[in-house]
Amino acid sequence: MKRGSSKKRPAQAPTPAPQEKVARPPAKLGYGPHLLLAALTAVLLLLAFPSPGLSILAHLALVPLTLAAAWTDRPRRLFATAWLMSFVWWLYMISWLIPVTGGGFAGLAAYMAIYWPCYAVAWRAIDGRYRLPAALSVPLVWVSFEFIRGTWLQNGFGWYALSQTQAPFKESHGAVAIIQVADLFGEWTVSFLVAMSNGMLVDLIRWRFGTSRDRQGADDAANTLPKESRSRIRWGSPLIAALQRGSMGFLLWFLMLIASMLYGQLRIDGLEREGKKGAGPQVSIAVIQTNVSQDNKMRPPPGQMEKDWARMLELTQQALRAEPKPSIIVWPETMVPVPLNREALVVYTARAQAGRKVPELAFFRAIEQIAKENNVHLFVGSPSIIPDPFKQYNSAFHYLPDGTQNAQRYDKIFRVPFGEYIPWIENWPWLKELFLEYVSPYGKGNDYSLTPGDAFLIFKADAPGPQEGSRAEVRIAVPICFEDTIARACRPLVYGPDGKRCDILINLTNDGWFGETNEGIQHFQNSVYRCIENRVPMARSVNTGVSGFIDSVGRVQPLTGKDGRLKMFDGFLVASVYLDPRATLFGTVGQVPVVCLTLLTGVLLAAGWWRSRAERKGNAAV
Repeated sequence: MKRGSSKKRPAQAPTPAPQEKVARPPAKLGYGPHLLLAALTAVLLLLAFPSPGLSILAHLALVPLTLAAAWTDRPRRLFATAWLMSFVWWLYMISWLIPVTGGGFAGLAAYMAIYWPCYAVAWRAIDGRYRLPAALSVPLVWVSFEFIRGTWLQNGFGWYALSQTQAPFKESHGAVAIIQVADLFGEWTVSFLVAMSNGMLVDLIRWRFGTSRDRQGADDAANTLPKESRSRIRWGSPLIAALQRGSMGFLLWFLMLIASMLYGQLRIDGLEREGKKGAGPQVSIAVIQTNVSQDNKMRPPPGQMEKDWARMLELTQQALRAEPKPSIIVWPETMVPVPLNREALVVYTARAQAGRKVPELAFFRAIEQIAKENNVHLFVGSPSIIPDPFKQYNSAFHYLPDGTQNAQRYDKIFRVPFGEYIPWIENWPWLKELFLEYVSPYGKGNDYSLTPGDAFLIFKADAPGPQEGSRAEVRIAVPICFEDTIARACRPLVYGPDGKRCDILINLTNDGWFGETNEGIQHFQNSVYRCIENRVPMARSVNTGVSGFIDSVGRVQPLTGKDGRLKMFDGFLVASVYLDPRATLFGTVGQVPVVCLTLLTGVLLAAGWWRSRAERKGNAAV
């Protein structure tokens, strides 16, 4: 080998740099995966409501539908499949309406089904444009549509909100800490918390199993962390993945959950402290639960009305002999079969003076006798009829311990669409007649439409005071039927311009329309939030059930029960109800916060659409 020469070695291929593993995008979702994910959401939400009421499932029920929205490449397919599964879900959930209105039941389900796909498409648009952590964007969009659904179009239909899955419906459940935040901004606050849990899980899943775009979002979020924190990140850790996907969203979810639990426990303990102070009176109330089928009310067999009336009087006498002796007796909605208003009494009296037989007067006399002989306040549900011009109301009457009827009555303000009035066509007589003839269960010529009340009235009763031998004034509001499921119906009953003006809610309801369905339990669960939002207890007197008591922290107090059943029997229950003097932020601000949240969602959607439109125009110009 010559000096200075060298053997040329073959060049070696450079060692490839290790490549970071990037999650592959899932295959394009066809109709099958879309339907499967939407169906999974439907099943989880179904199980979260009673029965069986597995409330924990609500914290993950929205995840499948939201992932379908995140991974779809066909928004129209997403909308169609989400609507279909939502429609099936609503058909099942409100099937208790079939005995009342078969056509209305299907129509309501079809309309309610729109909100799931609207949520999915709206969330997809906001997520694609703003890349917010799902822990924030999911509750933002879901609660906005939940509020619209419960408010808009003939007073809305707010049943089956996420928040309601968390409310107790059995005596064994006790007070629930997480739902106490409803006294801040209403039950939507609880829906927001539950939806945040769903969004946090979506963040985790999208980072771990999502598209490359999802992974890029995680990288971008990780780059917002301090350098020394990024160096310690171990890719693949679910907790770190959540922080990478949206560190602020995960942190807010965690802090809000802990803060809500602590706040809730403080509010529950606060009621116990107030009770030890003896700051307010305890009122002994008796609720009567009748078991009158709706057929007996609409088309009673001969003598049935008299039997039902005699049985209610018998139950009332039994309650008056119970301990503690009640100061207030409550009868269910419209259980008195004749109008009790003063205008009707004038008509009856005139007929009697003319020598005609007037059986309606016997009901007046019996009610007056019960109140006077037992020295009790009696709250009674019955119709009111004004002869000229003709109007009919669903009313609550207050009889004083001296047997006289209070000069004021409460007329139901929030009527049930199709059940108590016919929406949209009330001012079109010929359309109304066609509806009554071909759709209404009452038949042609039987106009059941009610006139809405116009005043949020408060009744006053006296009860034993904190000191022995003393008396205290108790202020009472009487929401009728489904009014105890509507936040904006109960809040103005409890809070006026000068603050809290009501001590207790008394709900008169007739659930005899719905038989042995789950409607009664779900109605009861709904009403729990009215107690928390306003910090007032509630007594419920319900035909066929569920009757009983709820305290001001939403704890289920004694319920009428028979052989483990809560419905389809008659009975009574007497309990001492403690009055909570505390006021709430929700009583002051009402729906303002959730309205602002809904407007924010609308602004984000509008701004995103405008920017996308501008970008498309710019690309077309290039």
